[in-house]
Amino acid sequence: MSSSDPYNPPPAGGEGRDETSGAGQAGWSQPSPGYQAPQGPSSGSPYPGGGHSPYQGYEQPGSQSSYGQSPYGQSPYGASYGPAAQTDGLAVGALVCGIVGLTVVPVLGSIAAVVLGLMSLSRLRTSGQGGKGLAVAGLVMGGVGVLGALLLVVLVFGLLGLAASAPWGYSMGSFV
Repeated sequence: MSSSDPYNPPPAGGEGRDETSGAGQAGWSQPSPGYQAPQGPSSGSPYPGGGHSPYQGYEQPGSQSSYGQSPYGQSPYGASYGPAAQTDGLAVGALVCGIVGLTVVPVLGSIAAVVLGLMSLSRLRTSGQGGKGLAVAGLVMGGVGVLGALLLVVLVFGLLGLAASAPWGYSMGSFV
């Protein structure tokens, strides 16, 4: 059996199906004589009830309300959303240097993160900008990087001093 036209589906329940005769479209016979197609509105409008849209009288989403209010209603609890505070550039720089100091350039990046973090925190007290969390995070990461580098230097010199003072250490006098 061939497939039926998707734009002219058969009647519901398979009524009028005649597989043997081949009459009509793709094996479907014409509907019974008592069947009448539904009549559309006489105005030619796709909407029932004389051509009026069911959405008439409502605002479209995103359109400006006639009362000057937001089309999505008022903000909760009477709070108003103002412009977001700008983030301090030094705070962002401190965070970036802190990350770089812990990964790529250990000593220089960490020192730069500590300096930029301290400068940013002092500027944020008076400017009212945002970014205090970024500055603190950069300062902490820079501090961890600097302390880690200092600890590594102390550990290396301590191990070298221990190796030099050991009784089993290498002596130049034994070859002379």
